[in-house]
Amino acid sequence: MKTLRTFLMAAGAVLAIGTAANATVITFEGFGHGSSITNGYQGLNWSNFSAYDTTTASNPSGYVNGVVSPSNVGYNAFANPASISVSSGFFDFNGGYFTGAWNDGLSLDIVGYTLGIQTYAATLTLNTNGPLNFVTNWTGVDTVTFNSFGGSPHGFSGEGAHFAVDNLTVNGAAIPEPGTWALMILGTGLAGAALRRARQVPIAA
Repeated sequence: MKTLRTFLMAAGAVLAIGTAANATVITFEGFGHGSSITNGYQGLNWSNFSAYDTTTASNPSGYVNGVVSPSNVGYNAFANPASISVSSGFFDFNGGYFTGAWNDGLSLDIVGYTLGIQTYAATLTLNTNGPLNFVTNWTGVDTVTFNSFGGSPHGFSGEGAHFAVDNLTVNGAAIPEPGTWALMILGTGLAGAALRRARQVPIAA
């Protein structure tokens, strides 16, 4: 049993190596005003996200007020539901800064999924005067969706249930390196052998 306990401790260390990743702060810089965020940006797939370059804005809005890292923010195009995801593996969602673009009291549902199963959920209430810093630690997700609705127009020149986001923070896809997978497979075989030896009943002479 001592051998089995030793293996389990080593396996835990291997898994920790496989899932470690550095946090990435996504600032949406480098995109032209109104450009769609393209798949592959910061290692993610993007659905219905666009960039807003606030240096081009001639009127006040929540987009302008929501800037954390000048000068771009992301937003949900046409106020439709948006999402980030990975094609394989998983990532950790750590939060971001969210602002109502046109409406005060805007509701934003954020939901995390793992292999199609809802694993996390939160609802934020956003205003247009500045960003709300949503800090979380959603680990091991492959999709995060964003759906905004409701609220009342602030009185800016535009309207709609759009939200702005800046400094979205994620940890990259948690996929073990090939060498790590080999260690895990080898370790699994060793664990099986140790378990069989522990269960073996001595045969009387």
